[in-house]
Amino acid sequence: MSDQQHLEVMRGSRKVLGGTLDDLVALAKAGKLRPRDQIGGVTASGPVDLHSVPELARLVPTYSEYLVSRSLRALVIFDIFIGSIMALVLAVALSSARKGAPVREILFTVVLGVAIFGLPILPLARRRKKLRTMRETGDVSGIIPDPTPEDGALRLYLARPGRATWVLVGSIVLPFVLSFLLPPQGLEAHFAKVNDRIGAGELWRLVTPMFLHAGLGHLIFNFSALSEFGRLVENLYGWRRLLLVYFSAGIVGFVASFIATPATSVGASGGILGLIGVLFAVGLRYRYRWPATARKRLIVEMAVCIGINGVLGLLATFIDNAAHFGGLITGIACGMVMDLQPEAAVYLKGDAEPQAAANPIPSETR
Repeated sequence: MSDQQHLEVMRGSRKVLGGTLDDLVALAKAGKLRPRDQIGGVTASGPVDLHSVPELARLVPTYSEYLVSRSLRALVIFDIFIGSIMALVLAVALSSARKGAPVREILFTVVLGVAIFGLPILPLARRRKKLRTMRETGDVSGIIPDPTPEDGALRLYLARPGRATWVLVGSIVLPFVLSFLLPPQGLEAHFAKVNDRIGAGELWRLVTPMFLHAGLGHLIFNFSALSEFGRLVENLYGWRRLLLVYFSAGIVGFVASFIATPATSVGASGGILGLIGVLFAVGLRYRYRWPATARKRLIVEMAVCIGINGVLGLLATFIDNAAHFGGLITGIACGMVMDLQPEAAVYLKGDAEPQAAANPIPSETR
């Protein structure tokens, strides 16, 4: 292609810009070209994708990079707006704390908001940086490759849908729907964790509260967590052990709640904390044998979930910390003793630990 050849920038079916290749390069550097623009005049067969022109490809973000950048920008603007409002409310509450302002409740909302809307900024920023680096080095595929083939294979394996997980999800959604067809508080009256009724012999109340939720927000939060963590546990351990961990953690959680918390309680959080616990434990147990991305996901991300849950529990008086703690400990214990199902175990590396851990001076080169 000649540097003086006249080219046209097509945006959909419209011609929006034109000029020589040098002109288009200047326009690209000025940010005038868009990821989905096409270039006419390169071939006789018609316009081609902008990123098929090497001189332009490195200068214009790919569509994937554009979407990530736009999401990141929108999230930052939203967080600044909401964060400013929350900071103002918190300042007013702190200044009037002697009048009984609900400071803990406001702090709870702030921490929850940061967890939901603030933490996603970090992976989005890392993803944008990776995509930009790939583009500048000539890779305009817009697809971030896995560090190793093993990482990619395990990622695809863990992404498989879990049938038993969706049964569990349905088991918490159905009672919530039924609650609108039954008398107010009908399900809670017969199936919630109420210490006096459990003491009177209604032991089923150590199980049935797992299927009930105190509002739509509570249900949505647990719905999201159960669908994600349940799928991971099901793929790693199989559906039978998924059910074993989930219900064992939930029951132990409500036993702990019966012992330590007099308030009425409902929710699947104890079982969900059990799933988080088993994932964290299996990450630690095989920390030298997992591929890098799985190790990060199972250890770091689960630790963050546990930490956020702990902070929220300290701030909110309505959270059943005993049930959460009982479920978490049960899940960790299960993860330390249960073996992975054979299909998942094949993704572990052969070495139990790095050579350097046993001997700082390796005796052989691998």
